[in-house]
Amino acid sequence: MIFAFLFPGQGAQKLGMMSGFSSCSIVQHTFEEASDTLSLDLWSLLQGEDKEIIARTEITQPLMLTVAVAVFRAYCNLGGKRPNYVTGHSLGEYSALVAAEVATFQDVLQVVKARACLMQKAVMEGQGAMAAILNLPEEKVHALCEQVTCGTVEVANINTPEQIVIAGEKKAVDQAAQLAKKQGARAILLSVSVPSHCSLMSQAAEKLARVLASVEFAEPVIPVIHNVSASTHNSPFAIKEALIKQLYSPVLWVKSMEYLYTQGVSEAVECAPTRVLTDLNKRMNHPLQMCSWTSVEDIASWLDQHQ
Repeated sequence: MIFAFLFPGQGAQKLGMMSGFSSCSIVQHTFEEASDTLSLDLWSLLQGEDKEIIARTEITQPLMLTVAVAVFRAYCNLGGKRPNYVTGHSLGEYSALVAAEVATFQDVLQVVKARACLMQKAVMEGQGAMAAILNLPEEKVHALCEQVTCGTVEVANINTPEQIVIAGEKKAVDQAAQLAKKQGARAILLSVSVPSHCSLMSQAAEKLARVLASVEFAEPVIPVIHNVSASTHNSPFAIKEALIKQLYSPVLWVKSMEYLYTQGVSEAVECAPTRVLTDLNKRMNHPLQMCSWTSVEDIASWLDQHQ
């Protein structure tokens, strides 16, 4: 069986999402490692009652990285073999890189922390926005973005053939959303503080390049499919370049899933107790057999069936 692991990004966080892994020592160790690295108790935040705190970009990004790495380590600890491919949606690409042993978990935590802060500072709060455009194909969404006259708005995520996320200045995103509705599409403003994957992140990307330059990368032990190209790289330099471009370029999720399909991948696991990518998969032209795990028992059951 040729299979892949997919890692979700920002927006998939949920209070108590790791409850099914609370008795797993390697999960607890992973959270302790992250907390020591960041001087921040991520487990307590996740098990708390304040969903606003874990929705803050500077918290969400290292939190979701830690969640994904913890679940991946739990899988490996139970004897799971390496997947044939890994990829991640937006922030999730960093989790994929840890799984592929491109960089250490501690180093990637520091990169992700810096990335979150750079993104948050790139656009003043309230000045940026993102919206999901539903039931309108990609080429038409690109066209309506070009029609906007009051600022920057661009395609940010191509999540499914007819779920396209746009990002940019708030007035421009609002105008694009209205244009989409006139064409019979649905437009849903997203609850985010940062307009990711658009040109407003260009300066943040330049600063991220300096952060990445200080971190040692290795060739991946598992092929990593990158968001900006829907292809793989072996060169550490090329991987860093992909991460820099990712900050201001669209996430090519549909093409990434098509790449997996053409490589013979028949099954995928969403490597976190979430269903964001599993639900997107259902809307692809060539959906994979896919699941996610909410507990250690889920992983053990999957391994019983597959190995």
